[in-house]
Amino acid sequence: MGVVGRLLHDGKPLASVSVSMNTEDRSSEVFMRGFDVATDAEGRFKLPNIPPNNRFVLYTKMKEM
Repeated sequence: MGVVGRLLHDGKPLASVSVSMNTEDRSSEVFMRGFDVATDAEGRFKLPNIPPNNRFVLYTKMKEM
């Protein structure tokens, strides 16, 4: 499984922006992080090989936007 998306600002693609994802549950037994990619020239990104049956939070740094 994977997560795909497109990052836009005012309808325009954001290129070369870091997109990261962590598990929503921060307890040490299940916490996963390190799912990091950068958007392409069209603002698209793909996070491959995401473990199923978990809830994740997708984020980027505001200074990159």
